[in-house]
Order: sequence, then structure tokens, then C-alpha cells
Amino acid sequence: MIGRSFCVAIGAVLASGALAPASAADMTAREITSLVFQAKGEGSVDLSGKDLTYLDLSGIDFKAASFEGSNLHGVVFSDSDLSNANLKNTRLNLATVIRTNFTGANLEGASMLRAAYTSNVEPQPKLAPTFAGANLRGARIHSRFEYADFSGADLTGAEFGPEDPRNELLLTARVIMNGADFSGAKLKDALVRNTVLRFATMKDADLSGTDFTGTDLTKADLSGADVTGANFTKATLYGTNFEGAKGLETAKGLDQAVDFDKAYR
Repeated sequence: MIGRSFCVAIGAVLASGALAPASAADMTAREITSLVFQAKGEGSVDLSGKDLTYLDLSGIDFKAASFEGSNLHGVVFSDSDLSNANLKNTRLNLATVIRTNFTGANLEGASMLRAAYTSNVEPQPKLAPTFAGANLRGARIHSRFEYADFSGADLTGAEFGPEDPRNELLLTARVIMNGADFSGAKLKDALVRNTVLRFATMKDADLSGTDFTGTDLTKADLSGADVTGANFTKATLYGTNFEGAKGLETAKGLDQAVDFDKAYR
């Protein structure tokens, strides 16, 4: 039987693109760079519906380009500026997003499975991508995004984790987002089950109807958040800050949560 450490190592190599197959992309990285360089203004570059798999597009300011519906599997976006870009319904599976700027981008319905932002065993805050103010409504996220900035982002109806970990090669069972910043974000009706959110900041966030079943919220900051109808069944709430939280009396599963008696209210 293949050991867990071997699977993790192979997953890291795949995420880095080191063993990526030869690209069958519709364009070359040089063609895209030239197109962006010659663009006359913000939003004038249209790469919608393109197959750009495994291209190295690092360090590019895309000037709010449109990638709607494009296949960005395995693309390297390290240090690239995708702020205000249209990435609706794109596939960012296995993409490399070290220090990538997604501020204000439209990622509605996007898929981010095993996107990578670090080659180190221990993630570093300075390498994390930023999704501040981005539209991630209905997005599917199964990546290790520790310390990532989701402040002010719209994650309404987003799904954290695999649909079925048994059917997705080398996926871990849990999304790890320790120290991530969701302050002021909207996670209304999002599925955040079995996720690790230790020390995460969700201050003043809209968490109404959010499903936190089995999620580790150890010492997370939910102060001032709206948790109306949120589900905390079997969630770990040791040191979780609920001070000033709205709708806590309507939250579900608190009687089945772990260490709720050690949370701050």
C-alpha cells in the first residue's frame, strides 16, 4: 500500500508542475505576454474559453483580463496580478498561486483543487495569495490556503473540500486554512465542513447558514459575525471568540460541539 508521506510528496510535485505533461494549450506563454503588453486598457484582453494548461504565466499584470470558462489547470501564476480579472467558471486545479493577487477578481463558480502557494513544508504568510473583495460565490475550494486574505470576499454558497475524497486522487480529507483572514467576508450558506480554521479571522463576517460541521475553529475570531442558523455540529470551538456575534442563539449543533464551554461569549 502506498504510504501517506509518499502521496503527499507526489501531490506537491504535481502541484509544482515538475511532472506536468507537455502542454496542449491554445496559446504560448510568449503570445499571451505579448497580448497583455500591447493591451490598450483594463479589461481589454480576452482569453475566455482558452485551454492554457500548464503554462508559466508568472509575474504578469493581466490588466483585469477575462479568462471566463478557461482551463487554467496547472498554470503558474506566481507573483501575477489578476486583480479585477474575470475568472468565472475557470479551472484553477493544481495552479501555482504564490503571492498571486486576486483582489476584486470574479471567481464565481471557479474550481481550485490542490492549488499551491508554497513549496515549503510549512506555509509562510508572505507567500499566500490574496482574494480580498473577490467574488467566490459557488466556488469549489480544496487547497491549503493558510494565511490567505479573503477579507471582504463574497463566498456565498462556496464549497470547501472535495465532493468525495475517495474519488479524487491524492486529496486530503480536510481543507487547511489556518490563520486565513475572512474578516467582513460573506460565507452565507457556504459548506465549510471538516475544514481546519485554527486562528482564522472571521470578524464581522456573514456566516448565516454556514455549515461548519466537524470544522476546527480553535481560537478563531468570530467576534461581531452573524452566525444566524450556522451549523457547529462536532466543530471544535476551544478558545473561539463569539463576543458580539449575532444570532448565536439560533445556531445549530452547539450542544454537540467540542469545547464550546471554553469559547468566549
